[in-house]
Amino acid sequence: MNVTSSSLDQRPVIVFKDGTWNKLVLYNEGWGRVDAGKIHFGFTDPNNFAALDPRTAQTKFSAALKPFEVGTVLPLDNYFPPQKITLVKGRESETFEIPAHGEYCIYGVLEYTTGEEIDHRVFFKSRVHIGLAPLGMVSDSTAVYGIELKTGEVPQVKRVPISHSLKAGDVDSFQLTIAPDKSGVFSLDLSLQSVDGKDLGHKQVLIEAFVPRSERNKYKVEYK
Repeated sequence: MNVTSSSLDQRPVIVFKDGTWNKLVLYNEGWGRVDAGKIHFGFTDPNNFAALDPRTAQTKFSAALKPFEVGTVLPLDNYFPPQKITLVKGRESETFEIPAHGEYCIYGVLEYTTGEEIDHRVFFKSRVHIGLAPLGMVSDSTAVYGIELKTGEVPQVKRVPISHSLKAGDVDSFQLTIAPDKSGVFSLDLSLQSVDGKDLGHKQVLIEAFVPRSERNKYKVEYK
């Protein structure tokens, strides 16, 4: 076989996660950067999910998205104001606020450009939950990173660039996948550092991994 040419397909492939809590989660399964993103969306009863056509449904809200390569999130809390309940006792009354809660269908269109300044539109619909997530539920990850380990080889120092930018008070999460080449037990010292080298914390983790011999070359984790 003679490869005469090869080029990277830099088109983004946007996926909207279904069933999230308090936010809309977008993944980019492609290899292109999403620039100048703007999303127009609305909410409806989840029972309308199957019949809803996002190409014709009227939207009510709009929000700008920061450029992203791997994924991003759109918080939805502000679009559901708390419910006010007034309790009356005799001549006195007191008003309480109860956080909004329930399941909704979110729909709309994502408009964005790529590095080639080509305009794109992606219509979507997804189900979201608003309110307090069940106790112990893992937050949705906006990015996935990977590390390959050589079983029986020490020391090993693996560094993974984490591309996340947070403002004060913001919260985000990502997933770190660890892939050994063979079955084994690993004692890991995980640490997180800021771009200026500040240590943000350490965690000791013990991992026992089983890698079937027949599957060892089937999967490969890649990271930058």
